[in-house]
Amino acid sequence: MQIITGLFGHSRITTVTGYLLLVIVATACGASAPSGTEPESSTLEGGDTSAHTSGTSIPGSETPTTSAAVRFSEGREGELDLIAYSDDEGRVFLTGPKGISPSRIDPGDGFFSWPVWSPAGDRIVFSGTSLDSGEPAALYSYRQGEESPRVAFRNEPGTGAILPSMTHYPLWSPDGSRLALVVSRQEQLAMYLLHTDNPGSAEKVLERAPLYTSWSGDSRYLVVHGEEEHFVVDTEGEKLVTALEDRDAQYRAPAWWPSGDRYTLVAPNGDGGRDLVIEEAISNKRTTLGSVESGVAFLWSPDGSTLALARSRISVGGIYETIEFFRADGTSVGSVIDDTLIAFYWSPDSSKLAYVTLTDQAGVFRWQVLDMEDGNVQFVTEFKPSGAQITLFQFFDQFSYSHQVWSPGSDALVFAGRPVGGVISDVTGLFLGSQIIVASLDQTPSIRPIASGEMGFWSPR
Repeated sequence: MQIITGLFGHSRITTVTGYLLLVIVATACGASAPSGTEPESSTLEGGDTSAHTSGTSIPGSETPTTSAAVRFSEGREGELDLIAYSDDEGRVFLTGPKGISPSRIDPGDGFFSWPVWSPAGDRIVFSGTSLDSGEPAALYSYRQGEESPRVAFRNEPGTGAILPSMTHYPLWSPDGSRLALVVSRQEQLAMYLLHTDNPGSAEKVLERAPLYTSWSGDSRYLVVHGEEEHFVVDTEGEKLVTALEDRDAQYRAPAWWPSGDRYTLVAPNGDGGRDLVIEEAISNKRTTLGSVESGVAFLWSPDGSTLALARSRISVGGIYETIEFFRADGTSVGSVIDDTLIAFYWSPDSSKLAYVTLTDQAGVFRWQVLDMEDGNVQFVTEFKPSGAQITLFQFFDQFSYSHQVWSPGSDALVFAGRPVGGVISDVTGLFLGSQIIVASLDQTPSIRPIASGEMGFWSPR
């Protein structure tokens, strides 16, 4: 069985076979030698006023309408509780958790995917290529009240995708004022900063394969892991980029502590080994959480109280054997999940941890949820994920920052694939191919397919 062995963004193709659905995960264009880190301006385009198209009906649902059918917060007492999803025809929709009256928000006549909600839920960005314009691929921005999306960033001609059908990786700052945007350029990958309320320019701040990124809670700093290098980017003023001394390629995403000026990463310990450390951004003072012998992935709980650490026997993640938990001071919580798993996700209220495990059936995965208070584990469902969902799982430690699988109320999950078991509250035959599925975590979890689609993400509130 082959498993993922490289960082996404390197110039090779790695294959996930066996339990991982025989899915081929094509990685990004190759990262060549760095050419510097000075900011560079690029035009930020605006005003794409192409009309919405209604598209065709989703089997088993009402005909998709224009964006006016789904208002972000109107009539919901300030709550969104919406799901953005895209289908295999390259269309992007908004709908509620019951899948009623989906609203298409892409400009039409092209292929669009990978919608990403802003932290406040008032905007969505997504990638795509419009056949009408004849222009290179672009990042589109849509917000409440607009009749159609506008072009927020246009790629260089002839540039490719970061992952299959994924042209960009956008990561909103916590305050929603900016996007850290990873794009493919002619030479290599690069990171830009886009000011969402200032359609003047996008600034290139970093090259050197800046794939894995985490924002500080105050939206000023980024900690970045690219290949074997680490950087801290000060997004204010002159966009100062500081290269950290540590070099380690055997993990993916660093994690900024949500409650302060610390970030977590893997670093050499000076004795030929590697440690998982919490480092203060200003003083560089370190707290060691323990040694790391192989691949790891980790995420802080949203309230900053607990770090979940998954360990793998191989050099870079893909399949993990355990999840351990640490407090912010570096002490162990003492709880351990011992299972063969591929991804995990904190609930918004930090009370639960949803994780995905393998089963004895090829291509079938299992959702389970750990209650952090009582330690009980709830079985949710078994399912066959879509190809896009596999990609989300393989890089869950990064996608967790941008693509929410939990409902705002921490009582349901959304994912894409085909249900295998559990209490199914709708007829799956109404939807073609891969489905957008909502799993409600009641005493007896119920599974509800709400649309045909390849990927779906919940609004932040």
